[in-house]
This record gives sequence, C-alpha cells and structure tokens, in this order.
Amino acid sequence: MSDLKYKKNTMNKIILVLLFFVHFLISSKFYADTKIEQGMKKMDYALGEMGRRNYKKALSLFLNCYDNASMYGKDFLDIRDSFLLIYLKKMISLYPPTKNEIVKRYNTILEKIDRGSFKRSEICPIVGLAEILKFEKQLSVFFEKLSAKKLTEEKLSIVTKVFYRVLFKYKKYRDIYMNMDLVGSAKKLVSKCKKDMFGEILRNGTIDILTEYVLILNYNKDISKVRIVEKMIDDLKQSKN
Repeated sequence: MSDLKYKKNTMNKIILVLLFFVHFLISSKFYADTKIEQGMKKMDYALGEMGRRNYKKALSLFLNCYDNASMYGKDFLDIRDSFLLIYLKKMISLYPPTKNEIVKRYNTILEKIDRGSFKRSEICPIVGLAEILKFEKQLSVFFEKLSAKKLTEEKLSIVTKVFYRVLFKYKKYRDIYMNMDLVGSAKKLVSKCKKDMFGEILRNGTIDILTEYVLILNYNKDISKVRIVEKMIDDLKQSKN
C-alpha cells in the first residue's frame, strides 16, 4: 500500500471514530444538565437540517455553535476545532455560501493575532479553517511576517503551537524550534496518550508527531533532546506489544 493511501485510510478511520464519538456524546446522559449539552443538541439539530437539505438553516446553526463555542464550555471548544470543522467543510460542497462565512472567521482570527490581542482558545481553529479553505501557504507567509513583529515571547509561543501543522508542512523547523518547548510538548502528548480511551489510534498519532519533533531537533542539532524524544518513542512502541 502506498504511503499516501495508507495515510488517507488512517485519517478515514480517525474521522469515523470521531463521528461515532460525537453521536455517542449527543445521545448519552454523560453531559446531562451541563452547558455542553446545549451545544451538542444544537449541533445535532444542525446535522438534522443538513440531512433534510435545509442547508441555509443548517449553516446558521453550525455557525451559531462555532461563534458561541465558549459559552458551551471548554470541552465544546475541542468539538468546535474537530467535529464542527468537519461538518463545515462538508457544507461548502453542499451550500457554497458557507465558504464566505468561513473566510470571515478566518480573517477575524488573523486580525486578532496581528494585533497581538487574543486568547489561545480564540485562535485554535485557524489551521483547520486554513486547511478547509486551502489557505495553508498563505498562513505560513502570514507567520513569517508575524515573526518580525513585536509579539511577546509568550504570544509567539502560543501562535507557533497553534500553527504547528502548517509550519511543519512548510519546513519552518527553525521557527518551531525557537518558539516551542518540544520536549515539554512531547511529555504532554505521551501523558494524554496513556489516558486516552482510543489507545492505539492516539498512540500511533503521537509516535508520528514525536518523530516530527526528532526531525526538527536534528535539523537544529540539539542531539541531547533528540535522545530524550527518541526514548519516548521507543517506550510508546514497546507499550503496543
């Protein structure tokens, strides 16, 4: 099987698991009487309207979920940045006006970053939106210009973490290295991996990300940190057996 086909198959499996999980959350009593339940029910309503081909109403509901995600709690922000973006991507092909609404929200995030006035939760969707719009190269160029501006070290670190997928894709290895604690990030990923209910899927994904970290650290000739991250990778691989 080709590398590209394997990655596509893996991504399809992950999406299927995510879709199953969101419907489980909606139908279960796990989130009863919480803020997130309101957001989940509204998203389920939007899915119903999408299934009935009432696309204008569906888009309105999806955007309401996106724009008010913080009202539904921290867990719903994660849902906004995953499931909701999947549905919005699908809506573009079903209802073209969706794209204009996504562009507006993409530009709003860029403006906040450009001003240096943002919370991490406000900018987290940016890479997902860029991927939907095929604006990843544009986002990489935006970061290059941003690096020269007077963002605080903390703000630049936040932006680098949020932009990571795009920066890695365009081989901005020096920027990532200078603005991210890769060993610290690796430790957090491994810790989450050990607690996750979808063990094998997340473990494989974590190994892939840690392998990217090794490439970045090697590029920047930080051999001591390379060895630390490689040890984490070996431990994860052994835990599969």
